[in-house]
Amino acid sequence: ELPYQRLNNQLFYSIENIIHTTSIRPVLAHVDRYHPDDIADLMNLPLYAQINAESLKERKNRKWLSSYMEADRVVGFGSDLHGAEKDALKGYLKGLSKIGSKKEERVNAFAASFLKNAERLNKI
Repeated sequence: ELPYQRLNNQLFYSIENIIHTTSIRPVLAHVDRYHPDDIADLMNLPLYAQINAESLKERKNRKWLSSYMEADRVVGFGSDLHGAEKDALKGYLKGLSKIGSKKEERVNAFAASFLKNAERLNKI
């Protein structure tokens, strides 16, 4: 999970260094929470993203996040449910309904493939 601020070069280069010096491909959690330009810079690296489904209720978010879904860079939809908030699940389901079942199925199929092919991190 990234810090709640605009991303700086130091963070970008730290992530880039992890990618280029290890076989680890990070999954950025909650990419919908951050500035689209910052995420675009990071998504130019060979890494993946997780999106909170509720953020897809907003058209502006669907627009910039769809390209990552279509490029098989999203490994899952999060609910961001951390308890029994009233009606929280409704937001998750509403967000998924806004992208349509084909796009949801594409992400879910890619996520299943991604997890199936994931290597164990025995060295950590």
